[in-house]
Amino acid sequence: MKFKFYNISFTQFLKIIILCIGIIIIFINYNEKILLEVNLLILGLIWTFLILISANSLILLILLMEIHGIIAFTLTGIKENSSLSKEAMIKFFILGVIAAAFMGFGISIIYFILGSVNINEISLLIHDSNFINLALYLKILFIIGTIFFISGFFFKLAIVPFHFWIGDIYQGAPLGIVFFFATIPVICYVYLFSKIIFLFNIHIIISILILSICYGTYMSIYQTNLIRLIGYSAIIHISYALLGTVEGNSLGLSSGYLYIIGYCFLNISLFIIIIILKNNKLIDQLYLIEILDFLKILKPNLLLSCISASIFFSMAGIPPLSGFFMKMYVYNSLGVSYNYIILIILLFVGVINAIYYIRLIRLVYFNSELNVSVDNIKMLNFIGLIILTIMFIFNVFFIIIHMFFLMQIFSLI
Repeated sequence: MKFKFYNISFTQFLKIIILCIGIIIIFINYNEKILLEVNLLILGLIWTFLILISANSLILLILLMEIHGIIAFTLTGIKENSSLSKEAMIKFFILGVIAAAFMGFGISIIYFILGSVNINEISLLIHDSNFINLALYLKILFIIGTIFFISGFFFKLAIVPFHFWIGDIYQGAPLGIVFFFATIPVICYVYLFSKIIFLFNIHIIISILILSICYGTYMSIYQTNLIRLIGYSAIIHISYALLGTVEGNSLGLSSGYLYIIGYCFLNISLFIIIIILKNNKLIDQLYLIEILDFLKILKPNLLLSCISASIFFSMAGIPPLSGFFMKMYVYNSLGVSYNYIILIILLFVGVINAIYYIRLIRLVYFNSELNVSVDNIKMLNFIGLIILTIMFIFNVFFIIIHMFFLMQIFSLI
């Protein structure tokens, strides 16, 4: 289907979003004087995801995912003289190979049973009477194949119990690479999840996603490192977006896509603030920065502390910021499907999550122990300030802006 006003498909719309985020990442890396080779590899990753969004073959899907994996673990270990970076690269490589083996084995079984690797054809074959009348052992074999495939796919999304790599990878990788991991791949894989949703047992997947949200909330509370906090927070937000898409209806898909796009814009704001602090040499070793140290630096700087507070309030789901509407539409899609028990669990966990983020804001503005003297902070430059301002406006005035995204997304489904 086409967008109502611009006559473009949803995949083209997502590609525009990915290209915009990619331009911001390249700009930040250029501003940080990152090696040209790194930017070329990031361009290769962006190109890979632009093709991956349009992929309709499981073989092409796993092939492009492995291109992403190879480039990603290379970029993870790009930092010189960093033991954390090398450790993260080795872990990423080993776990990525295991996930690829799982996916490849699962796809081979699916092809053996159905004789096709095309996503659209598999969707039709599963609901065909010939598949329903298959022998029991073939159905069991097909279930085993889908379990292997889904296990590898969930590794890419860091869903529990395949999440254990995310903290170390985020902490060990360079900032620009972490920025990339937390935005473009997330959008792409959530969209792919919605395309292969027919392979999943809805009740089992919902249970796994609820477990992921609970686990991510629990781990976030006990994190003292800022970058690891971002990693475990990503588990929560990705699971929320997947919960929206898991029902497969128009409202659910729209809420899931809206959530993940809004989450990526929040990440852009937070990473730009971290880079500003790094450029002003207020952060010496970024991967070792503690949350309290980050808050100490923010407190005397009114502009950055105000923008950071809006980000934390938004992630907590406080109205009228973007996070509130993102969660509201996901809750609404679950309510329409009468998943009231799930809603109660999500609301309870959401309250705990909100208390944690509000505590961070309290530490910035109302804790006398964080009173420190820090010189005035210089921004990235004019373009960096413009990007940060746009992200702030997007967050604060989301009550108006989100209607555009929601109408456009809903019109194609």
